[in-house]
Amino acid sequence: MRPGGRAWVALWTGVAIWDVIAPPDEMLTDAARRGMAAHPVLTAGAIAITALHLADVLPPRADPFHLLGVLLTRLSTSGHRLVNYRGIVGVTV
Repeated sequence: MRPGGRAWVALWTGVAIWDVIAPPDEMLTDAARRGMAAHPVLTAGAIAITALHLADVLPPRADPFHLLGVLLTRLSTSGHRLVNYRGIVGVTV
């Protein structure tokens, strides 16, 4: 399995485990419901942007996840030790 496939399995597993062990009223759905009540536009927007990113329908210049990746890559290649294959390892300037 490729790294992206392993990441999906890890994400699904994490969500499933959390749904089993979550304290009362703390499942991800409960948190989203509270977010919609408190900040409906922000929460709906974040969910929509995430879904559009995962569906690969946003142009790169309009995809905040892509732009964050570009920023982190630029920082890491400009001498900042920020990201490696294993994840975020700390920032040194």
